[in-house]
Amino acid sequence: MVKVGLFGAGVVGRGVVELVRTQKDRIRQTLGADLEVSGIYVRDTSRPRTDQPELETTDQARVLESADIVVEVMGGIEPARSIIQAAHAAGKPVVSANKMLLSNHLGEFSGPLRYEAAVAAAIPILSSLREGFGAIRATRFEAILNGTTNLILGLMSEGMDYNAALQVAQDKGFAEADPSSDVLGHDSLYKAVLLTHALTGEMPNWSMDAAAGITGVTLDHIRAAEAEGKVVKLIASGDIAASRVSVKPQAVPKEAWVRIQGGRNRISIITDVAGELVWEGPGAGSHETASAVLGDAISLGRTLVLS
Repeated sequence: MVKVGLFGAGVVGRGVVELVRTQKDRIRQTLGADLEVSGIYVRDTSRPRTDQPELETTDQARVLESADIVVEVMGGIEPARSIIQAAHAAGKPVVSANKMLLSNHLGEFSGPLRYEAAVAAAIPILSSLREGFGAIRATRFEAILNGTTNLILGLMSEGMDYNAALQVAQDKGFAEADPSSDVLGHDSLYKAVLLTHALTGEMPNWSMDAAAGITGVTLDHIRAAEAEGKVVKLIASGDIAASRVSVKPQAVPKEAWVRIQGGRNRISIITDVAGELVWEGPGAGSHETASAVLGDAISLGRTLVLS
C-alpha cells in the first residue's frame, strides 16, 4: 500500500481523489500495489471539499505524517513551499502542480520532486524529455501552454470581442474570477521557465517583463491575421542558446496551430538531430491535470514498492 498525503482540494485536488477511486484497478496494475489518499489538507473544514470529507483536516502535520508521498496542488507560494520543504526534511518524495512556486523556487528543494502537471497538464512532456532526449539537444521551442487564453482567442476568431469571450471562459470554468495570471501571460511564462529547465537542467534568465498577454488583442488583429492565412495564438517561446523565454500573442500559420482549440496545448521543440518534435493534448481540466499528478505519484511509488 502506497499512501498519498494530499495538500489542496480545489479543482485538481478533487480530481486526484476521484481518479484514485475510479482508476483503482489500473493504478494497482501499474504501480504493483494499492494506492490510497491517507489525508487531505484544507484551509478550513466548514464544508466538504471532496467526496471523502472524513480525510479532510486543517492539520498539516497529520497529513504529512500519514503519507508515503506528498502531493501539493494548492497553488501560490506559501504554505506550499514550506510543505514541500517539510516533506523533504522527513525523507518523503513530492509531486507538485504548482508552476508559480516551482518557476521561482525550484532550486530550493533538495529531495525527490516531480511536476509533470505544472507544465502542460495531461501532456507527458517532462517524462518524454527525461527519457527521450539523452542523445539530442533542443535549440528552441514554441508552445501554447494556456487553455484559457486559447479559448478566448478562438472565440474572438469567431467574431466575439475580448470582454464577451472572457466572460464565456469564466462561465465555462476555464478562467478564474481574477483571470490576470492567464490573460497577462504569467501562467504561460511560469510553464515556459519549467520547460526550459527540463530541456537544459538550468533555469533561464527571465522576469515577468517577458510576458505580454492578450488584453491588447482586438478583432482587427484577428482579422488581419486571417487575411494572411494565419491565426492569433498566445505563444510561449524559448531560445535555448540565449537562455531566454518570452510569451506574447503572435500570428502563426493556420495549418500547424488552428486545430489547437479550447483547453488544448501544443508544444513544438526544434532539435539539432531529430528536427521538429511536437506534442499536443489536453492542457487543462480537473481529471486531465490530476492524471499527470497521479502519473508522477505512481512513478515515485514504484521506487517505494521495489525498495
